[in-house]
Amino acid sequence: MLDNHIDVAIADSSSADYFIQMPDYDRLQTTGPPFGKSYFGIAIPKQWPYKQDLDKNIMDLKLNGELDRLLSEWFQQKHYDREDNPYNNGLDGGMTIEETSGLFYIFAGLTGLNFIVFVCVYLYHWKKKAPAEVVIF
Repeated sequence: MLDNHIDVAIADSSSADYFIQMPDYDRLQTTGPPFGKSYFGIAIPKQWPYKQDLDKNIMDLKLNGELDRLLSEWFQQKHYDREDNPYNNGLDGGMTIEETSGLFYIFAGLTGLNFIVFVCVYLYHWKKKAPAEVVIF
């Protein structure tokens, strides 16, 4: 984006927020509400002996508010993550019907185009198979 090869990039909000804090990317900004809410995952080896301890400590951080404070400090939690935000419709940050209406229009348009092409191909083959007119003098 900085060298004008692309205009827009879609990234998860935490990565985007991290990168725009870097000196090389400080001319970029994130915009709009997130498309949806996802959770972070931590990769650990199978049968890791400290998994239960890690789960317990993460839950303790969540319950005492420390996890939210860390998210706010390190990932600059935006206004759209708050409960009083109109974009937060109680569906875990999912998209509303108005936000997905463009997908419906694209689907309807492509379905209509597909139907038109089908009719044209059908008529072409039907005309090709129709017997030629016989003219008797």
